[in-house]
Amino acid sequence: MSLTYPVAKFCPNCGTQTEQRTIHGQLRPQCPSCQHIIYFDPKVAGIGFITQGDKILLGQRGFSPHKGLWVLPGGFVEYGEHPQDAVKREVLEETGLQVAVGDVIDVFHTSGGSTITIAYHATIIKGTMRPHDDVVALDWFTRDNLPKLAFLSTNKVVERWQKGELA
Repeated sequence: MSLTYPVAKFCPNCGTQTEQRTIHGQLRPQCPSCQHIIYFDPKVAGIGFITQGDKILLGQRGFSPHKGLWVLPGGFVEYGEHPQDAVKREVLEETGLQVAVGDVIDVFHTSGGSTITIAYHATIIKGTMRPHDDVVALDWFTRDNLPKLAFLSTNKVVERWQKGELA
């Protein structure tokens, strides 16, 4: 399978204009001067599946993409950060809640290959719930009263929860 990669016009090492070459079976930008190959790797994200009784915690996005739609709290993993730690950090940033992160629920790969999302069970330890960061509202929802959701990972986890596959 051949993918179309984003364009990188100049080498980040020496500034020379890159050329598209087939490397490791894929068309990739490479510097003709220093031979540096530019790899476009997917970003890794983590989300927390947090329940309280028969309700699930969702946050309403305040920014694009999918502004106004609802998601499980989470975000991108920083360099050197364990995905579980990223979930703890992102949940705290977005909700004001400290969580313990448990088992992996699933791993999702978006079409186009730009994001890999790891969904974890998470349990509230302490904190006062308040929306912050890129979340403008937080709320608890029942299985039969869900808002419009964003992102494949949130949709799939919530769908499994609705079916009773996740507690």
